[in-house]
Amino acid sequence: MTLVYCGFLLALVGASVGMSLLALRWSNDDPAKDSYSTPAKFFLIAVRLAIGWHCLVEGLHKLETPNWTSENDLRRSYGPLSEVFRAIPGDRLLAKVTLGPNESFPVELDREWQIYFDAFVAHYRLAPEQRDRAKGILDQRRSDTLSFLKSKTEKVTKIAPFPPKDERDWTMTQRIEEHERLAKRVREAEAKFPTSAGEARAEWKKTKDDLDSWRGELKKTIDAQTDKLKTIDAAFREKTKKTIEELTGKWKGAKSQADIEKLKKQLDEETDKLWEPLADVLTSEQKQMPPMPTTVPTPVLSWRLLELSDFLVKWSLVVLGACLMLGLLSRTTTSLTALLLLSFYLAFPALPGWPEGPRNEGHYVLVNKTLIEVIALLALVFIPTGSWAGLDNLICMCSGEKKEPEAQG
Repeated sequence: MTLVYCGFLLALVGASVGMSLLALRWSNDDPAKDSYSTPAKFFLIAVRLAIGWHCLVEGLHKLETPNWTSENDLRRSYGPLSEVFRAIPGDRLLAKVTLGPNESFPVELDREWQIYFDAFVAHYRLAPEQRDRAKGILDQRRSDTLSFLKSKTEKVTKIAPFPPKDERDWTMTQRIEEHERLAKRVREAEAKFPTSAGEARAEWKKTKDDLDSWRGELKKTIDAQTDKLKTIDAAFREKTKKTIEELTGKWKGAKSQADIEKLKKQLDEETDKLWEPLADVLTSEQKQMPPMPTTVPTPVLSWRLLELSDFLVKWSLVVLGACLMLGLLSRTTTSLTALLLLSFYLAFPALPGWPEGPRNEGHYVLVNKTLIEVIALLALVFIPTGSWAGLDNLICMCSGEKKEPEAQG
């Protein structure tokens, strides 16, 4: 966490403590009529501040992490509502490697590349002729990648329960079919939940691990195609050019058909390693500019459900956490925060017979840390902690309004 965020947190804590002291100092409540003792007030306020601090720090961390997304957590959700949560991100990885209508370029990959291209043009302020050349490079990369996805093969290791390794040269279509086979096994394993059978849990974990491993290889493949759009190492380029020159000389001098075909295949493989990235259009002055951010934010007008969900989660945690610490609109804030945390709980419910959620420090049945915070917040909805210490009390005193009566203990 940066010094700016740390300073902001310290300032917020100082403001919370200061307002608490002011509120207690200016409070005109009759102690004889007070339903809560001072220690009770102190710890109830402490609960509000602690949950507020937890939410605020979590939200600031997500804001500070440019590439943070809830996609993985949503896709890993389980329980009765898992399909609802998984529908929010969809399967973007599979969409990037699946051809569009009439075997066209994948729509999801085209969207990602176009967003990067537009950001590249804006970042380096490309002249019209530079933009046209960059557009030509983008189109060439689309064409090469489309050809790769249609027919090129890549050596992969098929998931098998027993050794030896089963290595095959498969096209992307065959790899997608294998992905569907593994995904079907996961769905069949999940259909057995809830269950207390250890074999079913072990089977589910094994099938999930196999699918995750296969998806990791798919991601590596498509990321390699995306990286070709962005950069190429100069030393690697020169080395490849020399290799191509050597192979070309041997190919021209070869006499047997077998040698010619072998050298031609090697030559094609080396030629495929050369590509023209967008950075080739930059002038020397533009190359001295700060580099493009590693993560390009998606424009608001291009947001889908996942981007909207990520935005709401990050800023809801920050705003609601700050309001809890400041004691601002305490009843409304605690209600909204409880609903937000309840949605987190429902994504990974601690239900008997279901798998345990990720990052668990212990073992839970029905009640976990998140649900405890939800219950505490719902209790605070009916306790006027904001009128004891916080902006709610100061606002009431400044406006001359009478504080609402406290609930009877």
